[in-house]
Amino acid sequence: MSLYCHQQKQAANFFNNIWESEQFLSKLDCQKLVHEMMSARQTPQKTINSEHIYQQDQSIRKTQQAFVSRSSQAFISAKIMALRSSLNSFFGLSLFACQPPQFLLYRPGDFFKPHIDLIAKPQHTAQERLLSIIISLNAGTQSYQGGDLVFYQLNQAQEQHGYPIQQSAGQALAFLSDVTHEVQLLESGIRCSIVSWFY
Repeated sequence: MSLYCHQQKQAANFFNNIWESEQFLSKLDCQKLVHEMMSARQTPQKTINSEHIYQQDQSIRKTQQAFVSRSSQAFISAKIMALRSSLNSFFGLSLFACQPPQFLLYRPGDFFKPHIDLIAKPQHTAQERLLSIIISLNAGTQSYQGGDLVFYQLNQAQEQHGYPIQQSAGQALAFLSDVTHEVQLLESGIRCSIVSWFY
C-alpha cells in the first residue's frame, strides 16, 4: 500500500513530510532476513529513559530483538547510509551517521505504546537521534493482523489524532525523531521490521 493514499498523505503533510522508499529492499532480501530473524537468538527489547538507562518495561514496549549475522547487519547499515544525501536534502538536515540497525519481531500481544525517538546520548558520544528509519520486512494483512504503525500529533485544541500506515514488504519510511508514533497491538501472525536512527 503506497504511503500517498488519501489518509496517509494527510499524515505525511501533517508531520512536514514523511520520506518513503517503496522498494528499499527486494522481496528476496526481505524473505532472507525474515528467515534469519526467526532462527536467530532473540531477547526482549528494552526502552531507554531520560537518564540514558536501558530498562525492560512491558507495559510500554513488548517485542523481541533478533541478533542477525554481522553480514546482514553490515548490508542493512550500508543501505541506510547510502540514503544520507537524499535524506539531508529532503529534510534539510546535516546527518552524520546512523546507529546500528535493530531487527525486531512482534508476535501476538506485542506492541510499542506512543513514544518519540528523540533521546540525547550521553555527552561523551555526542549522538542525538534526529531522524528515524523504519523498514518493513513483511506486509500487514498478508503476514499479520493488527500491528499498524501509527503517527500522532496534537492539534491546537490539544486533541490527539492518529494516522495508521500499513507498510508493504521492503518499504522504508523516514521521519523526524521528535514525531510521536506507536506500533499497535499485534493480533495474529508475526511482524518483522528493522529500525535505525540518524544523528
